[in-house]
Amino acid sequence: MAISTTAFAWVTPSTAKLVKIDVKPCSNPNTINAKSHGVVPVAIYADEDFDVRDVIVESLLFLRARPCRYSYEDNYLMLHFYKSDMTFPASGNYTATVSGYYKINGKLIHFLGQDTIRIIHN
Repeated sequence: MAISTTAFAWVTPSTAKLVKIDVKPCSNPNTINAKSHGVVPVAIYADEDFDVRDVIVESLLFLRARPCRYSYEDNYLMLHFYKSDMTFPASGNYTATVSGYYKINGKLIHFLGQDTIRIIHN
């Protein structure tokens, strides 16, 4: 199957800081069953000039959903999103985006991270 590079990318990568994310950490492929209930975990990883504790959690979007809970771990921010709040495309492989803002020295900075997901409707 082809990977869509435009699905759910509401932010232009050239205008935002790119960060590493992992949808459904430790899972490959990152399959999301749109018809099942529950949450989808997403990790946002820190790097040398990006501290996840600076992220404004309320600004985050993933498949048009806001996180329902979160926790700060050693070098990442673990988020959970209710599937019932998400907007799903047809079954297939897509590049999904987490976008939001973080604040450094009083300045808001836009960021995004992308990962490949596989949507099924079973």
